[in-house]
Amino acid sequence: MGTLQSFLTACMPDVDTALLRHLAGQRLDDQHLKGRTLRSHLLGTKRVLAAWGQSSAVQRAGLCHSLYSTEDGELCLVSLTERHRVRRLIGIQAEELVFLFCATQFSSFFRNVQNAPSLLPSVTIPIEIRKGFVAREVISGTLARDLLLLHMAHFAELAFGSDALMPWFSRFQSWVRILTEKAPDSIPAALVEVRGLDQYAELKALTSYLRAIRSNDNLDVATKALQEVTLLLPHVAEPHIWMSRLCSLTGDDSMRRYQASLAFEKLLAFGTTWDKRLLFDDWLTMARIAKKKSIVDRTFDPLVQIINAESRNNGKRFSSAIGNPESTIEAERSNFEEYLLNVGVSKSGRLSAFYPGLREDRFWEADQFQLASSLRENFGDIRKEIDALSSAQFYDEAEGISRTGKWGIYILLEMGRWHHENLAKLPTLSRILKQAPELLVSAGQVYLSRLAPGTVVSAHTGPTNTRLRLHFGIQVPEGDCAVRVGGLERNWLEGESLILNDFWEHEVWNRTDEERLILLVDIWHPDISPRDKRLLESVHWMVQQRGRGLHEYWKKNEAIRREVGIAASLGNPSLDDLVI
Repeated sequence: MGTLQSFLTACMPDVDTALLRHLAGQRLDDQHLKGRTLRSHLLGTKRVLAAWGQSSAVQRAGLCHSLYSTEDGELCLVSLTERHRVRRLIGIQAEELVFLFCATQFSSFFRNVQNAPSLLPSVTIPIEIRKGFVAREVISGTLARDLLLLHMAHFAELAFGSDALMPWFSRFQSWVRILTEKAPDSIPAALVEVRGLDQYAELKALTSYLRAIRSNDNLDVATKALQEVTLLLPHVAEPHIWMSRLCSLTGDDSMRRYQASLAFEKLLAFGTTWDKRLLFDDWLTMARIAKKKSIVDRTFDPLVQIINAESRNNGKRFSSAIGNPESTIEAERSNFEEYLLNVGVSKSGRLSAFYPGLREDRFWEADQFQLASSLRENFGDIRKEIDALSSAQFYDEAEGISRTGKWGIYILLEMGRWHHENLAKLPTLSRILKQAPELLVSAGQVYLSRLAPGTVVSAHTGPTNTRLRLHFGIQVPEGDCAVRVGGLERNWLEGESLILNDFWEHEVWNRTDEERLILLVDIWHPDISPRDKRLLESVHWMVQQRGRGLHEYWKKNEAIRREVGIAASLGNPSLDDLVI
């Protein structure tokens, strides 16, 4: 069953034999996609679409969606010259979806879907075709809807692969929301609960989920944490399987079967897993066996693999507290410890940036921050000093955030590095900043931010919830000039501070004929204790020092290799190459 021929034959018996002979040499099980075989992913994508109640044509498209090209463009299983044979194999509608999945630039497609009035059959959606493909430049709203669902199923099944536990609902949810707005009658029942999640829900759920796994089978800690997950993510199956395991350990067979039944139903309804560290079939098998009256001893062995992996991350050996009087049950960890452990699991992305236990307010009252009061009291002097600056000293903001118009900045503090020459031109502001107890120094920024008339900065998210951002109005035009954070909109006022949590998705715009100028300052989240601030500052400083040292070390070694003519160069040194 290792060839594409045998795979397609098993899934669709009425296959075109000529096409199968043409494809007989391609081996799906040799193609690894984020730690899994392409075969497993294609089967899983069809399963997801079936769970979502999609038509047989859309399901067949899911089964074959990477035939002409994988997402990275590196693998082509079937030549485009064979499209007519694929049509005979899976049908015209399914083949067209497969082709569009492989041929369409998804980012521009999604943007055009967002801008469309609806996804009705009469609506046309422009598409951008990838290099190497030739196709029409518009598709119907109905076809765009099916293509969006195909992309969603592909992403939901694959997500981040099997090597890490990472949040993926937040990205997925934006597609669900668009589908709900543009084609409300097409939203699969399994996705209804996903669309209402806010971006913090999954991060809090992941933190509780990991706390339960790391609890050393402490019943109180694990049960409370898993209950938190089920409240935050009611459509997710995995916490119910973990609770079924706890009930099995304590001999509560009735509750074990009940939790396993819930998990089984939710897995079938959603069609894929949340925790990708185990395969869908592993989770489903555990649920199916655990909901029976009697279970075999090794039913939950896959969960023990996860527990042991977490124990290795913690540097501790797992020993269940249940039925083991010699086991030491650890006290609940501090927020700082949980934060560091989550960094170790995720290494990148939103979970590694999420500090547990902090309030999530989008906007904050400025009066509670000393810095805001000091800026307001000295606004006159600050404004005079800023007005004296030359516009030529501002330069384009360099982050890769999509925008239209011009966004210029004047840096004062850059991730622990003060720009003394710039500060010298603003003595009042310099004094206030250096006396501010809330200022985030080693991992923070302070700069003047100027939006030219007509500038729009697209929605984006900040790197961590440990900080807030203070926006102090210097020059604010009347009219449509505002910031939106997590769906809430606010306007700046001259001489006043607007304090926001930029970990929420946010966007800014200046749709007026005048320039907007504010001071932007990163400050500590007020819920972080003084002790944890010191610990985090130490981590930030250590990371910066190590980064600088490693970069210089790599550069020197690379120069020596080139000097002695070693051809197998490692290329330009980069911190992206660092293995943790």
